[in-house]
Amino acid sequence: MHAGVAALDAVQDLRHGRVLKAMARLFQRSVAQSAASIFEVAPLVASLARGGEVSGARERSPDMREAVHSRNSNSKAQMMNVSRQQ
Repeated sequence: MHAGVAALDAVQDLRHGRVLKAMARLFQRSVAQSAASIFEVAPLVASLARGGEVSGARERSPDMREAVHSRNSNSKAQMMNVSRQQ
């Protein structure tokens, strides 16, 4: 979140002609750490958004995977029923 806020603030600085201040915002150590965290989890978030699994989750807890699959199947069935009723 910090990197996103810093980027928006930098854009505002650029709009007002404060180029050096915009660059200073983007190159702070805390902004770099925040951006690194975002890039570190981005592949995981993208995989989960596509309905994928967390790497190694199958080996760690097959029961949990089955529970999640069952819950997702039930949710899909409920959504289909609601769609049909409308």
